Order: sequence, then C-alpha cells, then structure tokens
Amino acid sequence: MKHYAGAGKAREMETAMATMSETPAPISRRSKECPSGLIYVIERMLEKEFSARYDSARQILEDLRMSELRHPLRRWPFPQASP
Repeated sequence: MKHYAGAGKAREMETAMATMSETPAPISRRSKECPSGLIYVIERMLEKEFSARYDSARQILEDLRMSELRHPLRRWPFPQASP
C-alpha cells in the first residue's frame, strides 16, 4: 500500500465532514449501563444544532445533578456550584 503526503489531511477532512453531517449511533446502543440522564447530557453537548447545546457549564452541572438525584451513583461526586 502506497502512502502519499496528503493522506493524513484527506482523512482529517473526511473525519471533519462526517462529524458535521452524520449523526452518531446512540450512546445507549454502546453501553446499557450508562444512566439515561448522563446519556441526555452527553448527547445534548454533542448536538449538531448549536442552539440545542448547553449555554454554560453551570447548565451541564445542573442536569448532571438532577440525573444523579434520580439515579444515585457512588462514583459520581459532583462539585457544588458556587452562586
């Protein structure tokens, strides 16, 4: 197999185009153990539509806390947000 100088750039461009246009497989398909609230947060952070994403880290933390309240996990010590 021959390698050419532009192969890396071509792959980078292909990956970038796929990231912008293709919707990834749902997280729940890859991990049955992942809590639904965490899946919601991750998928919202990865939204293609900018306006559908979180506006701030505080909003992410609030949703993570709500998820943790519904499905407590001992491994998730969420920090308290300062006012």
